[in-house]
Formats: sequence, structure tokens, C-alpha cells
Amino acid sequence: MVLATALPGDVLGLSAVVSGEYYEETAVATIPTQVGFVKSQDFLRFLSRYPEASFWVVQLLSERVTTTLSQLSCIRELPARSIRI
Repeated sequence: MVLATALPGDVLGLSAVVSGEYYEETAVATIPTQVGFVKSQDFLRFLSRYPEASFWVVQLLSERVTTTLSQLSCIRELPARSIRI
């Protein structure tokens, strides 16, 4: 099941880093892709050093919650027989 499509500049695993939870999703590149990796500890240290960056994290997570809730409300409106899991 495809949950989302990441675009250039997107950050994956942000909620897992902030919550301290394991990142359970899998990402698959469908085109040649260049990615970067930042260790959780390094990112949290960066936020401690530059607290103004935390506002960006809050904004990004808020946008994701809003998008997810919107998607869920659309699914809820579908007839039960049209949903395949």
C-alpha cells in the first residue's frame, strides 16, 4: 500500500526521531534518487543547539497530521465495499 510519495527535500522519519520510536515505514525509490541520512542523536543535538529549528519541525509535523486526517476523512466517506486492505 502506498501511503505517500516523497518529493525532493522531504524528510522521512521525523516523527520517529522526535518521539523516540522506531521508524516502521519503508521507502522505495521509483527513479534514480540521491538521499542523505542523519543519525537521530545528531539531529536532536542540532535542535538543542538551534532551538529556532524546532519551530520548523513543529510546522512539518503539523502539516503531516493535517494531511493524514484529511486522507482518513476521505476514506471514511467511501463505501465499505470499496476499501481493500
